[in-house]
Amino acid sequence: MVVKIKKNISVIIATLTVISFYISSCAYVPEDSLDAEKLYQAAIISYDSGDCVDVITKLDELLKLYPDDYRAPSSHYHLGKCWYKRDDFQTALDHFYKLIERWPLNSKTPDAHFYYGKCQYNLTVSPYDEAMKTFSEVIELYPEHTVVAGSMFYIGKLHYLNGNYRESVTQLESLLTSFPDSSYRKLSIYYLVKGYAKLGDCIKSYQYYETLLQDYPNSNYTLWALDKYNLY
Repeated sequence: MVVKIKKNISVIIATLTVISFYISSCAYVPEDSLDAEKLYQAAIISYDSGDCVDVITKLDELLKLYPDDYRAPSSHYHLGKCWYKRDDFQTALDHFYKLIERWPLNSKTPDAHFYYGKCQYNLTVSPYDEAMKTFSEVIELYPEHTVVAGSMFYIGKLHYLNGNYRESVTQLESLLTSFPDSSYRKLSIYYLVKGYAKLGDCIKSYQYYETLLQDYPNSNYTLWALDKYNLY
C-alpha cells in the first residue's frame, strides 16, 4: 500500500511538473513582441491625440524592425491616414496599397481601399478614371461595409466634376435613398443643388436647396449654394 501511494505521488509530481512547464511556456512572450507592442501602443496614443509626426516616427520604426509583425496591417493603415492628413497623398497611397495587396482579408482593408481611391482622386485631374474605378471596386468588394456610402458619394462627385451631371444626380439620389443617415448626406444634397442647376432644372435644384437650408441652416454649403445660384 505504501509503495502504491509513493508511486501515485511520484506520478502526480511528474504530471504537475509537465503542466507547470507548459504554463510557463505559454506565458512566455518574446522580447521582440513586447518591443513592437510598446511602439504600436505609443503610436496609437499619439494618433488619437492628433500627433501624426510621432505616429509616423514610431510606426516607421516598427515596420522597419518587425515587417511581418501582426500589427503591420494596422500600422500601414494609420501611416496612410497620417500622410493623408498631411496632404502627402502619394505616400499615403503607398501605405494603403501595401495593406490591400498583402492583407486583403484584414479588417482595415475596406477603409484602406476607400482611402486609396481618395488618394487617386487627389493625385489626378479629370476624368479621374482610376479613382472612379477604385470606388466602384470598393462597392463591389465590400457591399455591407460603411465605405459603400462614401464611395457612392465620390462617384457622384466625380461625375459632376467630369461634367456628367445626369449621372451625378442619379448616383447621389441613389445614395440618399440607400443611406439616408449617411455622413455624406449634406455633401450629397449640396452637389444635387449644383447638379440640377447645371442641368437647367431650377425646380429640383431649389427643392434640394430648401432641404439643405432646413436640415443644415448654419452650414457653409447652404450659404455657398445660395450665393452661387442666387436661390431665393
